[in-house]
Amino acid sequence: MNSRPWLYPVLAAAAIGVWNRFSQDEIYAAEENPAFSQKVSQPGPEVADPQKYSGQIDFAKLQQAIAGMPKEKLLENIEATKSVAPEDENGSAILALLVRQLAKQDPALALGKFPEEWNNETSRLNWAMMEIYGEWVDKDQAAAIAWLDRQVEAGMFSNTASAVISDWRYALESFVFYSLIKNDPAGAAKRIAAIPEDKRESVFLWTMRGTRGPEYDEVLADLTRRYLKEAEASHVLVEYGQRMAVTDDYGQVDAFFSAAHLTLAEKAQIARSILSRRIEKVADDEKFMPALDQARAWAATHVGGEVDRITGEALAMNRVDRFANVALHYQESTGSDADLMAYLTQSRTPENRKLIDQIKDTEQRQILMELPQYQTR
Repeated sequence: MNSRPWLYPVLAAAAIGVWNRFSQDEIYAAEENPAFSQKVSQPGPEVADPQKYSGQIDFAKLQQAIAGMPKEKLLENIEATKSVAPEDENGSAILALLVRQLAKQDPALALGKFPEEWNNETSRLNWAMMEIYGEWVDKDQAAAIAWLDRQVEAGMFSNTASAVISDWRYALESFVFYSLIKNDPAGAAKRIAAIPEDKRESVFLWTMRGTRGPEYDEVLADLTRRYLKEAEASHVLVEYGQRMAVTDDYGQVDAFFSAAHLTLAEKAQIARSILSRRIEKVADDEKFMPALDQARAWAATHVGGEVDRITGEALAMNRVDRFANVALHYQESTGSDADLMAYLTQSRTPENRKLIDQIKDTEQRQILMELPQYQTR
């Protein structure tokens, strides 16, 4: 299972994204660009210099050219590209390709070539290097951990004036942490315990951003509770659960709820996100109400009576005026004001003021009337 889908797609931007942004006819294929074709046939520093030719590069051809390139030749091309990459989009993409190819032969060398990039928030290359590190951890955990420990000890990530470089360090730590969770939970606990307390949440958040095997959710949730403050742990677990809202697999969410031993409030936040996603997904579909009813029935198994409140909030989050009628529908069908009350509380549409009279409870109506969005001028 790929544990890094949240990473910026450097290779996609280089080798595939170019093809997506421009039609194939607009890209200079090697056979249509003799100058580039000659350079690819004899790889050298000149191949990597995007200033040597114009137009969009055929990155598929370039990838083929560097696939078997020896380390020394890769290093030459990297040096030739470094000077133009910061100002040239093609150069940045070529540089990322070259560094990733180098990493296949020597990940430590590839990661050590650009220490300054860890302090560059917008660099493509540091995302590429982070993915390189994650792959290295998967292939050779001990070597990758030893490399990171050496860099930390040498002060590579100790620039206290830069929050960016510190964040990258803890992003790399997340790969180590999750790798240890899978095969050495005690080692994972020891690793996270050694992280400064005010930085642990960053490691957990980076870790949770990936696609994780449900078989590790219980260990991950347990470590979250043990090594983070209560509010931080809740935030991390809810963030993780909310990422499941993009799927239609309620079973995956059920398994996470069970493994993570979530509180009712945490389950409600996650369920609301899932309801909101379902509403957004089928908002203009004739199957809208059946789909929402199904999602509500699922949510009720986890949050009970909170389902009306979170439905109203989810409807309001999507900011579609006709959803007011949906909130009214659930008020009528359930006999509860909770759905409509939550919808009107979260809504920012002044015109919904006319719906306040539909709330049965006088005190609740007064609370709504006092909200800024319903104040008359």
